[in-house]
Amino acid sequence: MDLSHNNLSGEVPEGVTNLTRLGTLNLSVNHLTGKIPDNIGNLQGLETLDLSRNQLSGVIPPGMASLTSLNHLNLSYNNLSGRIPTGNQLQTLDDPSIYENNPALCGPPTTAKCPGDDQRPKTRSGDNVEDENENGMALK
Repeated sequence: MDLSHNNLSGEVPEGVTNLTRLGTLNLSVNHLTGKIPDNIGNLQGLETLDLSRNQLSGVIPPGMASLTSLNHLNLSYNNLSGRIPTGNQLQTLDDPSIYENNPALCGPPTTAKCPGDDQRPKTRSGDNVEDENENGMALK
Protein backbone atom coordinates (compact mmCIF):
# COMPACT_ATOMS: atom_id res chain seq x y z
CA MET A 1 0.00 0.00 0.00
CA ASP A 2 1.62 3.24 -1.13
CA LEU A 3 0.18 6.35 0.50
CA SER A 4 3.31 8.46 0.16
CA HIS A 5 3.10 12.15 -0.78
CA ASN A 6 -0.57 12.37 0.25
CA ASN A 7 -0.39 15.19 2.82
CA LEU A 8 -1.66 12.78 5.48
CA SER A 9 -1.59 14.05 9.06
CA GLY A 10 -2.23 12.63 12.50
CA GLU A 11 -0.98 9.35 13.89
CA VAL A 12 -0.32 6.12 12.02
CA PRO A 13 -3.66 4.30 12.46
CA GLU A 14 -3.39 1.27 14.78
CA GLY A 15 -5.74 -0.56 12.39
CA VAL A 16 -3.03 -0.74 9.75
CA THR A 17 -1.32 -3.37 11.92
CA ASN A 18 -4.29 -5.71 11.35
CA LEU A 19 -3.32 -6.03 7.68
CA THR A 20 -1.14 -9.06 8.40
CA ARG A 21 -0.70 -10.00 4.72
CA LEU A 22 0.41 -6.54 3.67
CA GLY A 23 3.68 -6.71 1.71
CA THR A 24 4.48 -2.99 1.38
CA LEU A 25 3.59 -0.03 3.55
CA ASN A 26 4.82 3.32 2.29
CA LEU A 27 3.65 6.32 4.31
CA SER A 28 6.66 8.49 3.50
CA VAL A 29 6.62 12.24 2.87
CA ASN A 30 3.47 13.02 4.84
CA HIS A 31 2.83 14.88 8.09
CA LEU A 32 2.37 11.90 10.40
CA THR A 33 3.00 12.46 14.10
CA GLY A 34 3.02 10.33 17.22
CA LYS A 35 4.60 6.93 17.65
CA ILE A 36 5.12 3.99 15.36
CA PRO A 37 2.38 1.57 16.50
CA ASP A 38 3.65 -0.80 19.20
CA ASN A 39 2.11 -3.79 17.43
CA ILE A 40 3.82 -3.11 14.08
CA GLY A 41 5.34 -6.58 14.49
CA ASN A 42 1.93 -8.06 13.61
CA LEU A 43 2.64 -7.30 9.93
CA GLN A 44 4.40 -10.63 9.41
CA GLY A 45 4.20 -10.45 5.59
CA LEU A 46 5.74 -6.98 5.41
CA GLU A 47 8.75 -6.79 3.08
CA THR A 48 8.97 -3.00 2.70
CA LEU A 49 8.28 -0.34 5.33
CA ASP A 50 8.91 3.32 4.56
CA LEU A 51 7.91 5.86 7.20
CA SER A 52 10.54 8.42 6.24
CA ARG A 53 10.07 12.18 6.12
CA ASN A 54 7.31 12.54 8.68
CA GLN A 55 7.33 13.85 12.24
CA LEU A 56 7.14 10.50 14.03
CA SER A 57 8.56 10.46 17.56
CA GLY A 58 9.29 8.08 20.39
CA VAL A 59 11.19 4.82 20.30
CA ILE A 60 11.25 2.25 17.53
CA PRO A 61 8.99 -0.53 18.86
CA PRO A 62 10.91 -3.69 19.81
CA GLY A 63 8.28 -5.70 17.89
CA MET A 64 9.75 -4.38 14.66
CA ALA A 65 12.52 -6.96 15.13
CA SER A 66 9.92 -9.69 14.56
CA LEU A 67 9.26 -8.57 10.98
CA THR A 68 11.20 -11.51 9.54
CA SER A 69 10.25 -10.82 5.89
CA LEU A 70 11.42 -7.19 6.00
CA ASN A 71 14.09 -6.43 3.40
CA HIS A 72 13.65 -2.67 2.95
CA LEU A 73 13.26 -0.19 5.81
CA ASN A 74 13.41 3.60 5.84
CA LEU A 75 12.77 5.55 9.04
CA SER A 76 14.91 8.57 8.14
CA TYR A 77 13.96 12.21 8.71
CA ASN A 78 11.70 11.83 11.74
CA ASN A 79 12.11 12.58 15.45
CA LEU A 80 12.65 9.02 16.67
CA SER A 81 14.69 8.45 19.82
CA GLY A 82 16.33 5.78 21.94
CA ARG A 83 18.27 2.63 21.11
CA ILE A 84 17.65 1.01 17.73
CA PRO A 85 16.24 -2.48 18.35
CA THR A 86 18.34 -5.45 17.31
CA GLY A 87 17.55 -9.00 16.41
CA ASN A 88 16.21 -11.06 13.54
CA GLN A 89 15.80 -9.17 10.30
CA LEU A 90 16.91 -5.82 11.71
CA GLN A 91 20.43 -7.24 12.02
CA THR A 92 20.61 -7.53 8.22
CA LEU A 93 19.35 -3.98 7.63
CA ASP A 94 22.63 -2.36 8.56
CA ASP A 95 22.72 0.73 6.34
CA PRO A 96 22.91 3.77 8.66
CA SER A 97 20.97 5.89 6.14
CA ILE A 98 17.83 3.97 7.18
CA TYR A 99 17.90 6.01 10.40
CA GLU A 100 19.54 9.30 9.35
CA ASN A 101 18.25 12.65 10.63
CA ASN A 102 16.78 11.17 13.80
CA PRO A 103 19.27 12.93 16.09
CA ALA A 104 18.12 11.19 19.29
CA LEU A 105 18.48 7.62 17.90
CA CYS A 106 21.49 5.65 19.04
CA GLY A 107 23.19 2.31 18.67
CA PRO A 108 24.23 0.26 15.65
CA PRO A 109 24.17 0.68 12.73
CA THR A 110 24.52 4.40 13.51
CA THR A 111 27.71 5.78 14.99
CA ALA A 112 25.79 7.47 17.83
CA LYS A 113 26.45 5.86 21.20
CA CYS A 114 23.63 5.33 23.65
CA PRO A 115 23.93 6.51 27.25
CA GLY A 116 25.94 3.95 29.19
CA ASP A 117 27.67 2.45 26.12
CA ASP A 118 31.04 3.83 27.26
CA GLN A 119 30.93 2.33 30.73
CA ARG A 120 33.59 -0.27 31.31
CA PRO A 121 32.31 -3.72 32.19
CA LYS A 122 32.59 -4.49 35.86
CA THR A 123 34.86 -7.32 36.90
CA ARG A 124 33.98 -9.76 39.62
CA SER A 125 35.91 -9.31 42.85
CA GLY A 126 38.79 -11.72 43.04
CA ASP A 127 39.36 -11.76 39.28
CA ASN A 128 43.03 -11.43 38.51
CA VAL A 129 42.54 -8.51 36.14
CA GLU A 130 44.60 -5.36 36.00
CA ASP A 131 42.64 -2.15 36.35
CA GLU A 132 43.54 1.49 36.77
CA ASN A 133 42.67 3.72 39.69
CA GLU A 134 41.70 7.36 39.22
CA ASN A 135 45.41 8.34 39.09
CA GLY A 136 46.10 6.01 36.16
CA MET A 137 48.11 3.60 38.27
CA ALA A 138 47.77 -0.08 37.47
CA LEU A 139 46.10 -2.12 40.18
CA LYS A 140 46.06 -5.87 40.42
